[in-house]
Amino acid sequence: MRKKFLLTLIIFITIFSFGEKADAIENRSKNVFLIENGIVKNYLTNSETVKEFLCENKINFCEQDYINKKMDAEILNRMNIEIGHPFKLKVFVDDIENYFHVGFNDEIVDLKKILKSEYKKDFICEQASGCKLRNCRDLKFYSHETKLIDKTEEIPFETEIVSCDDIACGQEKIVQDGVNGEKIITEEVVFVNNQEISRAFKSEKITKEPIKKIIKTGTGKSVNRKIKSILKMNASAYTAGFESTGKRPGDKNYGITATGTKVKHGTVAVDPKIIPLGTDLYVEGYGYAKALDKGGAIKGNKIDLFFNNLCDAKRFGRKNLTVYILN
Repeated sequence: MRKKFLLTLIIFITIFSFGEKADAIENRSKNVFLIENGIVKNYLTNSETVKEFLCENKINFCEQDYINKKMDAEILNRMNIEIGHPFKLKVFVDDIENYFHVGFNDEIVDLKKILKSEYKKDFICEQASGCKLRNCRDLKFYSHETKLIDKTEEIPFETEIVSCDDIACGQEKIVQDGVNGEKIITEEVVFVNNQEISRAFKSEKITKEPIKKIIKTGTGKSVNRKIKSILKMNASAYTAGFESTGKRPGDKNYGITATGTKVKHGTVAVDPKIIPLGTDLYVEGYGYAKALDKGGAIKGNKIDLFFNNLCDAKRFGRKNLTVYILN
């Protein structure tokens, strides 16, 4: 009876001791939550560090992966360990489908850097730059370029009107033709997806100064004192060229008047019976002139006004006007 009691006591002590050891082992184990690429798994581990935990559970991890804990960090009960592996992301670049390998924790701003490195352009995206790529789908990136573009513009010439006593009242004389200037305007132009979306002035540089047009308008104060007589005449226009004289450059007497002078603006052909050669004139709409030439078709109250080029002569055409015979 005594032996049976001792055996029962030994068995009880052994079971109790084993239970205590099991409890001690269980108390040393820690509950760990592993979040791998967004998938949560629960582990019970006796590992001391994060690195030991990964090795113990044969969890693949490399330098390109993201992990929220240091490898030598101590394993704590109910610890969250988050791991993210690189993945392939579909994006649209200027509406063209592409795929890029990105890091699990990368953001839109990181992908912009990748695109800039590959395409040598800046890119914009509808989503905020701080958004995590793992939370995005079908991202659209558009190339964003800023260019400086030059364009040439005319600078209109100004017109200056000067009163002149030596010109008949109401008459005008152009003493200097106006010439437009030029300037280069530089604009900053923004393109998105190769389409212009904005344009702003940047600078301008004048490359050619305009020349103002000077017109003398008559008061008639001096002219009136010089007038000998006034004639109403039919005026035509001529040049030194073949269309007016039948002569060409190099021909004998090309550009020479009937009085032997060289033709120039202010030279007019007249009928000497009406206006003697050498007479000083003022012709309405033409200005001061001198009767130095004559022509076979210029008879009676007709007068032919010399112009330096055919265009001006044709523009004048034929018209009735007033001719002042001056003293």
